[in-house]
Amino acid sequence: MNIRLDDLIAAPRREKLTKILATLGPVSAKPEMMLDLIASGVDAFRLNCSHASMDDLRRSVELVRSASRQCRRATAVVMDLQGPRLRVGRLRNGEPIVLKKGARVRITTNDVPGTAEEFSTSFKKLPKTVRKGLEIRLDDGTIALTVLKTGVDWVDCEVLIGGTLKEHKGINLPGASIDLPALTTKDLRDLDMGMKLGIDHVALSFVRSPDDILRARRIIRKAGLPTRVIAKIEHPDALGCIDEILDAADGIMIARGDLAVELSPAEVPALQKMLVRKANDAGKLSIVATQMLESMISHAQPTRAEASDVANAIYDGADVVMLSGESAVGLYPVETVTVMTDIIRRAENSNFRYRFIPHGLQDSVDTGFAHALARASHDACEVTGTKVVVVYTMTGWSARIMSKYRPKAPIIAMTPLRATYNQLALYWGITPMICPLGKTTDEMLGYGERILLKNGLVKNGETTLVTAGGTAKHKASNMLKVHVVGSLTYR
Repeated sequence: MNIRLDDLIAAPRREKLTKILATLGPVSAKPEMMLDLIASGVDAFRLNCSHASMDDLRRSVELVRSASRQCRRATAVVMDLQGPRLRVGRLRNGEPIVLKKGARVRITTNDVPGTAEEFSTSFKKLPKTVRKGLEIRLDDGTIALTVLKTGVDWVDCEVLIGGTLKEHKGINLPGASIDLPALTTKDLRDLDMGMKLGIDHVALSFVRSPDDILRARRIIRKAGLPTRVIAKIEHPDALGCIDEILDAADGIMIARGDLAVELSPAEVPALQKMLVRKANDAGKLSIVATQMLESMISHAQPTRAEASDVANAIYDGADVVMLSGESAVGLYPVETVTVMTDIIRRAENSNFRYRFIPHGLQDSVDTGFAHALARASHDACEVTGTKVVVVYTMTGWSARIMSKYRPKAPIIAMTPLRATYNQLALYWGITPMICPLGKTTDEMLGYGERILLKNGLVKNGETTLVTAGGTAKHKASNMLKVHVVGSLTYR
């Protein structure tokens, strides 16, 4: 089989291993800006369905794919569904209202132009959900009310923490059991559009049980697509069944903003460490999100606390760190990514870097030998001085498992499938490349070696570790080879 290496998708090796997920918005959803962001270290783009129309979603996916082709670098698309958001209704003349501490205010389920005395909510079940003494938090917890009395279609409150409230801001009900589906009608429409556009990952908001994940999986499976499902952990109910959620999902996103509102800011740091560790132990993806470099929305440099926050996520073992407003609407999106890349690189090269591997994961008839090969590769990196770990994969399964074992050398995932190529861009330490399958194992290894040499990732005489399977079936990896570059005979 003749191949032209120039036609193959390849990418130079990056110095950082932890991935950066950047939210698209008015500032970043532009071709030249996206190229600059990818060059600065972005590995995946998040589409926020809360602020996007169908046309916006279509255009965003097209922009990401175009930028990925231009820079010859895998870039994943993560669609973040809005979920069942509780929101403040419209306000009179669209003007913000001022809620003063100690004042009385009524929240009604009727559609009225809101004032400081009465405003509406989209959540029709609010009067039946809350009770006297329960707190209602508005606008990410910046405003707090306490319930005094409830009626058929209204809730009377006293303002505990005042502030200026804009229309359509979020409502949180800490301690309340909320009867809402994880997938709303809008979510289902957005998911359907996303699948048609070929998104790589979908993040489900307000997940409270594994059933929420399984419903999305059934929809995706029915469509015959490989889209991966990420559970956003932002409600206390999810913490009570986190092991089951991790078992059902492909990964988790730790939405620290909503967790802090639902619980308290003081509880979030320990929860972050626990959730990242559980995800790693389960062999699943972990994303740390919310306000990582928030001040860089309007300033060219981060605060020391923000730099420590990003570094600690790396020390915790997170696979991905996420930017929200910083890349969507900020004044310094490229500078923000550059700063985050620098923090990541320094954290990964420090003595505090994450060193644990998931010892509890075992291979089975269903999983093949991926875990055994990954454990062996981790150990072999220590003694062989290997330059790269090369994983030949169809679905990405063996490469994802290899990522969780954190080998010292970068992971190069060789795949003939573009869907797998795009998905793997989000995973720790993996540089995906397109590589022909080959009729034999040696032919496939020969293609891969030529691609590595072409891109300057290895030199003749250097040692690499290679894992592959004898067939193209899913979870068929059964070979680990310590390979010296240049020792193959191929045409």
